[in-house]
Amino acid sequence: MKKTISLATIIILLLSLGTVTNGFSDYIEVYSIEKHKDSLRLTWKQISNAKKYVLYDKNGAVLYEGNEREFIHKNLVMGEMYEYVLAAFDKDDRLLTKMNIITNTLHPLSNDSVKVDMFLNERMIKIDWSDIPHIQNYTVYRDGEPIMIVSQSEFKDFNVSFGREYMYTIEGIEKVKKFDEAKGKVVEDEKNHVILIPLKQVIDKRNTHFQEFSKSFSTFAVDPVTSYRNTTFIKPAKISAPDGYCYGGDNRNFSASASTYRTRIDLSIYWRDGSYGFSKYTRDSIRYNKNDNGTCGSNELARQNAGTSGITAVKEWITPGEAQFQISHSVGLPFYMGAPPNIDYSYSLNIQKSGVTYISGSHDQYPWHEIYRSDNGGTWKTLYQFDPDVAGTNVNYLFPWYPNKKIAVGK
Repeated sequence: MKKTISLATIIILLLSLGTVTNGFSDYIEVYSIEKHKDSLRLTWKQISNAKKYVLYDKNGAVLYEGNEREFIHKNLVMGEMYEYVLAAFDKDDRLLTKMNIITNTLHPLSNDSVKVDMFLNERMIKIDWSDIPHIQNYTVYRDGEPIMIVSQSEFKDFNVSFGREYMYTIEGIEKVKKFDEAKGKVVEDEKNHVILIPLKQVIDKRNTHFQEFSKSFSTFAVDPVTSYRNTTFIKPAKISAPDGYCYGGDNRNFSASASTYRTRIDLSIYWRDGSYGFSKYTRDSIRYNKNDNGTCGSNELARQNAGTSGITAVKEWITPGEAQFQISHSVGLPFYMGAPPNIDYSYSLNIQKSGVTYISGSHDQYPWHEIYRSDNGGTWKTLYQFDPDVAGTNVNYLFPWYPNKKIAVGK
């Protein structure tokens, strides 16, 4: 059985590079990025016939101009994504070659997430990501077809046609061991890691004069986005309830990307324009018979869905650096609509663009709760998990006369 955990990201590249000059073979490439919390050091290869190199930011401002092949960008914001264009010009100030770059500074609270750097020039696409522990090989897919297997956490694709749109998927399989309750022994399982990242178009402007190139500047303008996910689920495949029936669970443990759950909310913050997206989901509740000995039977007696009307996210503000919401959730068992027990939680949510999340509120001490965050299509970072088995609680804690669990997260 495969478990999918979300590094999940699809890489969409729109190449609009024009026609390659006949005989062109020398292209610029950044081969090293040294990352710190407040600086980035970029080092690139030498280009024959290049009189100078120019590094632009995403808006076309010149950060560096000279014949050195290294630049340190200082006084940066930690955990921020940065876009550059590196260009090489000849003695007549004509553009020889350029490379578009997306990278990021480090943040101490996101050290456990996978970082992805993207490089595009006139000859190739290069994707470089931080190593994922226990992964020995990665399979790279383009438009759903496998194109290569790599042992290192990077690849270059030279077989690209300009003006085409590509979709890349990078998959790594991690072998893990877990205890199978049904078999009563430890078995081998798999975690499927898939890397995704969004990217827009790149333009080829070779032979353009330096002044013209600088004035008519265009980069890929990747929109920074933070994704937030709160899920409730029931770990066992079935549970026995006080009403004389059994109900279907989700038969899983904690996982940001699991497809089975009781309820789920997804919140996306688009930092560039201050907008957001909010989605909410509930899965069907399935009622089963209970055997005479008290165990759960296999006969499905009824199936209903409680709907999502009891789930809300109220925006208080979104600034360039933070977003504040009030989250409320009250979803009942659909067979007893309007009466307890409901799955209840409510909290104040503050999402910092820098990578920090603050949550303050409370929730019922049943079922399982999990909260995650992802930035710019990277891995899901765990913010909060609640396990009733560990807490010593059960389905009765859904009733309002049982105490709630307080949430206080800052990470």
